[in-house]
Amino acid sequence: MARPNPKYDPVTGATTTPTTPKEARPNPRYGTGVDQFVNIGGYARNLVLEERLKIAMHEAEQYNTQFKNYMNPVDTPVPSWWEDSGAHHPTRWRQHYTDEEAIEYLERGKKYLQARINIMAYECDYYPKEPRQCQNVVQKQGIMNSINALIEKIKADRLLYPVNGEPFEFLPQVSAEEEIITNGVMEPAPILEPTPQPVTFTPIPEPINESITDNMVTQQIDYFTIENGRAIGQITFTATQNFNPFWYNKTITNLIQFKDRNGVNILPTVKQNNLRFTETERTETIQYNEGMNDNIYSKVSSFVWTSATLPTAFSKQSEFEIREKEPVKPIASGFMAAGVAGAIAGLILIGFIADYRGGK
Repeated sequence: MARPNPKYDPVTGATTTPTTPKEARPNPRYGTGVDQFVNIGGYARNLVLEERLKIAMHEAEQYNTQFKNYMNPVDTPVPSWWEDSGAHHPTRWRQHYTDEEAIEYLERGKKYLQARINIMAYECDYYPKEPRQCQNVVQKQGIMNSINALIEKIKADRLLYPVNGEPFEFLPQVSAEEEIITNGVMEPAPILEPTPQPVTFTPIPEPINESITDNMVTQQIDYFTIENGRAIGQITFTATQNFNPFWYNKTITNLIQFKDRNGVNILPTVKQNNLRFTETERTETIQYNEGMNDNIYSKVSSFVWTSATLPTAFSKQSEFEIREKEPVKPIASGFMAAGVAGAIAGLILIGFIADYRGGK
């Protein structure tokens, strides 16, 4: 006998569509559908997170079309000729778009890129753990940086060329001259040479340079090991000559992550510590003392980011292994951003970071 369809009412004959999404059901093979990482086939996986990434990617696909019947922000997220904003061609984008439309075009490209980056970041460090995706994340992030810079350029050019892409013109002041009457006879007013009037120009402020590169801070592992079931170590962070002065006296974040041999987080949270550099104090030393839950081995990843929710790297990732009563062993990696990408998926997307202040 055919089973009743829950969307069909046999009494009224009406067919309805549920308005609320179904909750994730437990899978007898993969465990419960809760939003957490579990070990499946040797991989650390979060099935709920994977589904969210797919949905976000599907929503971003709507931008894969021509914008205003001209260019496609997915195929061409950064049109090269937009960047030609020299003295002779200050506003190239205005050949096809207004300033607002140009910014909307770039924002659409950003949304699509972010959805792609999130998926590749997950696959870089989790499932199916593809190293080539780590390189792709770095490449796509570079495109994102170019888009952000171009948006700021459009806004700046809007100030310089506010009317139809042309600069303002300063017109000489015109005033009426009184007629002169001599002995009852009207005489024409004398022709006076115009007096030059000083023109005061208000300088346009230089845009603030908030740029960040991964060679602004170095990480020196002073020591690290496992003793009596605890990871004990020290890392010295140094602001290099490439450090952008804008970030002096501002708080940035060090995050450190401990994983077991299967790539699963040992601790329930990823630890955070604040870093602050000045022109005269260019080093910070952080000491660590964390319980390892009976693990005698751990793969450790250390990052220096703008904040826990803004994964822009001030330093290349530091990655090393520690074992019980043995000295630290650095890990040579061919992909600098592999840990960063994994952290984007592991920290930002699932949002399980807890506030933490380490001892300094």
